[in-house]
Amino acid sequence: MHAEREAFLHGIAMRRRTDIEERHTSERTNFIEFTNDLVVIAANAIKQFSIRLRCIEAIYAFDVGLEPRHSFSTLPTRDES
Repeated sequence: MHAEREAFLHGIAMRRRTDIEERHTSERTNFIEFTNDLVVIAANAIKQFSIRLRCIEAIYAFDVGLEPRHSFSTLPTRDES
């Protein structure tokens, strides 16, 4: 009787441990996917900021009669951005 109870409790403990490990694995996977999404969002934001900054530089250079550092031909098209 005692051995059966120990085996039963051991089975419960092992299932609980497996459940916890699976939950931790799932949480890690979700965190990695979330982090990857943030990296993509940040990269896109930086790219858009860079494009806008080059446009502002070109407009300012035109206004003050200077040659812009970036020609508009080097700016990405809407399809490339």
